[in-house]
Amino acid sequence: MKLHTHKLVFVKLSRLMIGIILLYLSGCVYLRLLELKNQFEEFDQYIEITTVSSFSLFFKEPVLHKDDVITLSRLNPTRRIILPDGEEWVYHFVKQYKANTPDQQNPVSLIFRFKFDKQGNMQQWYFPNEFIAMVPPEFLEASLRSLGNATIFKLSRQLKAEVTQLKTEAKPPSQTSIKQVLGNPFLVQEKDDLQRYIYRFTLLTDWVEDGYEERKIALVKLDFVPQNKLLIKASPRFAGLKISISFSKLLGEDYFSVSNTK
Repeated sequence: MKLHTHKLVFVKLSRLMIGIILLYLSGCVYLRLLELKNQFEEFDQYIEITTVSSFSLFFKEPVLHKDDVITLSRLNPTRRIILPDGEEWVYHFVKQYKANTPDQQNPVSLIFRFKFDKQGNMQQWYFPNEFIAMVPPEFLEASLRSLGNATIFKLSRQLKAEVTQLKTEAKPPSQTSIKQVLGNPFLVQEKDDLQRYIYRFTLLTDWVEDGYEERKIALVKLDFVPQNKLLIKASPRFAGLKISISFSKLLGEDYFSVSNTK
């Protein structure tokens, strides 16, 4: 009966715009993630966004431990940097190219950085500018703030949240702006009347837990409206963390209509 109920809840939530899949949660990790979710609920009290040189989240009372990051990702960062006030972990993803493509002369990387305090708790999360090219700051902030109202499904290892429509002059990225930053996609598909760009990246790391080798491969799926070339959905997956952001939920379906001239 409980399993059936979980399935019904999952179906009802399938329309929600953000899905973050966190795999293999232990009890302690789950409790810390729950505490982190509660901090997102009181966002301004516990979290500060900085955009000086890059978009980052600063946690005023950090709760997620560096060991939790390994538990969740099942792999090592590219490098660890010892700092006077803690430690910084760098995750360096390098773009994959098809053989003999001109793009190979202009290599692209996505570099995520996590700063931990002396107690080993995550104090700051830095997003690469290439990621912000896919999800501009205003949209990313709205998506992150919504996590405070999210529901955690421990059995299905999922966290889902819903955002309200934004009142903003900000525009979603276009195919042209994406290609200016990321170059040509690894693969182009037609899916549900949309054009999908798929980018593949490989994490530079010296260790991956046996059975989780696929975690080294990061996939970025970007769905565009063919008629106006606007990005309507971004679904990046890095080291076991999947984030799905729907611009149609943030801006409204009408924004992406063929007749839209914005």
